[in-house]
Amino acid sequence: MDSLNVSLESHLRDALKPVLPILDAQLQRRLAQFVDHSSSRTIPYSLLFDISKWTRSDQGLTALRASSLNPNDYTMVVLLAGTTTSPERKFGNYVPPKDEDVLAQERKRERKAITTIINGVFSVGGSGAAAWIGSASTGWKYEWKHIRSKKDENTPDIQPEEDTRGLRKRPAVIAEL
Repeated sequence: MDSLNVSLESHLRDALKPVLPILDAQLQRRLAQFVDHSSSRTIPYSLLFDISKWTRSDQGLTALRASSLNPNDYTMVVLLAGTTTSPERKFGNYVPPKDEDVLAQERKRERKAITTIINGVFSVGGSGAAAWIGSASTGWKYEWKHIRSKKDENTPDIQPEEDTRGLRKRPAVIAEL
């Protein structure tokens, strides 16, 4: 809390001036450098907290009442009203929460993307299973079933040979030149 500052607005400066002469010596010395010099634009939060705490003490209540000052004017809520916390710091821009309609559209797009991925996985799996089952019904050996269902770019093209009558024989590997 020591590094936290509060903007020293004119109404806060005006509220602190009457209490300056009646504060104890330590608080008076700390506050004087901010109230007496109009060049200061911030005041430490810890100083305001200590002043507020002092005004609630027995000594502070007695001194405020003797000077016809209202002790409630020096609570933290009243002292911080209309001020800015850490005005010298640069905070990021406020990003408001997304609207319900925007969130609903994003969820809809996410569901569509997930459905597309699942559809692709099932399509690839279904194609492999269909090639496997189809090759079993055509009488291909296990090796040819495996090659047809899991073909990649390193696998050579395989085409069945045809005999003179147009019937298919066993598959033959076509060499790539």
